[in-house]
Parts: sequence; C-alpha cells; structure tokens
Amino acid sequence: MAAFPAVSAVFVAPRVNSAPASTKCRSASSTRLSPATRCRYVGTQTSSLVGKPVRSSANSPCQHASRKVQRRQTLNMSMSATANKEVAEDGDIVKVHFIGKMEDGTVFEDTNTKGTPLSFKVGADQIMPGMEKAVKMMKVGENITISVPPADAFGEYDEDSRFEVPIDRAPEGLALGHVRLFDGPATARVVEINETNFILDCNHELAGKTIVFELNLVEVVDPAARFPLKKSEEEWKELLPEFAYQVLRLKGTEPGGTGEYDKFYPEKGYFTCGGCGHPLYSAAAKFDSGCGWPAFDKCFKDSVAIEVDDSAGMARIEIMCSNCGGHLGHVFEGEGMTPTNERHCVNSVSVKYVDEAIPDDLAETPVLE
Repeated sequence: MAAFPAVSAVFVAPRVNSAPASTKCRSASSTRLSPATRCRYVGTQTSSLVGKPVRSSANSPCQHASRKVQRRQTLNMSMSATANKEVAEDGDIVKVHFIGKMEDGTVFEDTNTKGTPLSFKVGADQIMPGMEKAVKMMKVGENITISVPPADAFGEYDEDSRFEVPIDRAPEGLALGHVRLFDGPATARVVEINETNFILDCNHELAGKTIVFELNLVEVVDPAARFPLKKSEEEWKELLPEFAYQVLRLKGTEPGGTGEYDKFYPEKGYFTCGGCGHPLYSAAAKFDSGCGWPAFDKCFKDSVAIEVDDSAGMARIEIMCSNCGGHLGHVFEGEGMTPTNERHCVNSVSVKYVDEAIPDDLAETPVLE
C-alpha cells in the first residue's frame, strides 16, 4: 500500500445509492493520484457514468439562476435547428436511457426514474468505452441489453490505488464512506479507519465488476449541422490548443477564477470566438459579476446561439458561437445585475480580445429577448 501524496483536497459526505458522480469512468490506472494532476472542468454530473473530471461547484454563483431556466424548455430554437440522425458517429450528441445493474440484478442507476436521459458526445471520451461501443451500433428507438467487462466499464481493481494517510491528517468528523475530492480528476473513498491511519481507495466503487446495461437510444443529433462553419473533429484538434479544444468543442469548463479575462475590463475593443474569430461581445458589455468567469450582459446581434442544457441535472441555457458552435458557457437571467438582466457566464479560453474599434454593422442585444 502506497503512502499518500501531498495534494490539496476536501472531504464530502458519501452519496447515497449511487456510484460517485465525480469519478472518471476509465481504468483504475488513470485515476492514480499525482501532485501535478490538474482539474480542467468545474461542474457536477448526475450520472455515475459520465467521464468528465469534476470539481464540486454546487454553490457557484453561476448556478444561481438555474431554476429560472425551467420555464424556458420551450425556447424558440429557430436560429439553431439541429439535424437528427438514426445512427451515431464520432462528434454526434446522443441521449440514452439506461438501467445499470450488477450481475446479480442489483440496480445501481436508472435514468428512467429521473426522467432525463444521459447525454454525451460520441468519441469524446466522456463515457465508459463499453457503453459507447454499444451505442454506436444502435439505431434511434432501439433497445438492447449488454454485459460490459471491467476493462470497458469502471476498470480492473488496482491494489496500488489504495493509500494510507496518517490519522493526524484526518479532518474532524471523518467517517467511513466519505469521499475525498482532489484538485484533479481523481477521488478516493475512506474505506478503513484505525488508530494510526485511515485508508483511501482511489478505485471506483464498481471497479473490477462486470456491469449489465439495458440501453435505449433516444436521440442522435449532429451538432455541426446547425452552424455555418464546418470542420471535422480532427481539424479542430489541429487548430486549437488542447485545453481550448476541451472547452470549445467538448463543452468543458475552466476552473473559476483562473481565466485570462476574468478580471480584465478593457475600455474599448471587443471579444471574438476563440475558435473561429466570430465577433461576440463588446468590451463595454463586460462587467464584474464576482462569479469567477468573464461576464457580459449582451452580445452582438445573432452572434450567440442558445440551447437548453440538462447535462448537469438542471435546466440551463448553453451559449455557443453562432458561426462554429463553439461552447462559450451559459446565460443566466433574473439576477438584477445589469439593465438587460442577463449574465453571459463565459470561459476565458472560449473568447479572444481584439484591441480595435468595433465594426460599424454590429449592434448589441440581449440573447434571451
């Protein structure tokens, strides 16, 4: 058993009747801890299967107005119609209802009871390999049952992913089952406490288990079909730096308070899409919201596309570049921060500042008019 590395972390109470949502669904070796491991995303996932690295942000100001979005499920999507398909390919967004069971029939997750299917991007390493392989062989409306071995599910159990930590490092109230969240994609459960140490297990709770899934492919959408600029995923990977690709194309989120433009308030100029250079926001539209990400209260007319996003277990409105579909962040309303009553919460890496005069033909408007 290894000694535990010195990394910052926080303990949280265990989740009930679910595998840890913040555990990345890869093999056990990919979740070994390292002081150099950094978190790329901020958010919470509702499914134990979703593969994004996660830091908890349930109390982020950027979640504040999420309940107000519920009434916008019938958004006018005329400017952003999507192209539905029958079979999924890499780059498509799919929605899948599933029942996840152990070999003995014990159910650990059922999206049907929640009413919201699992949504993920095919070929983006967001989901366990076994499920993705099966989904790519399905047609919309089809139901299948699959058995996924550990290597294609939550990984083989790895004894080297258990760590002893001196008991004097234990926080007050530490208990069995508590989960330690690290500044990176790894988590660890407290599985043993004795007089001198407590034991952390970095394996997923279902590591080493064969998983049975009942799958129903609900929908397949080609997200690129709605946007004028067409590029393949390989072209985007070549064009963008790795982290920019993760955010702009795979809908990741940079850690709060770390972005280049978070505290940047220029007196003139404008911001363009970090992927394609499409003008999005004026410098004058940027304001200090205190949420840890750049905030704007309006955009250039027709520059930003919107879509209801339920991937985090709540209804939010995603904002994207209307030219290339690059993920910008989310828009929130009703907070009373500005005259437009909107807050575009934008990743710094999703935009680029241009220190020039705004083109004459660009008028500004709220996106939720």
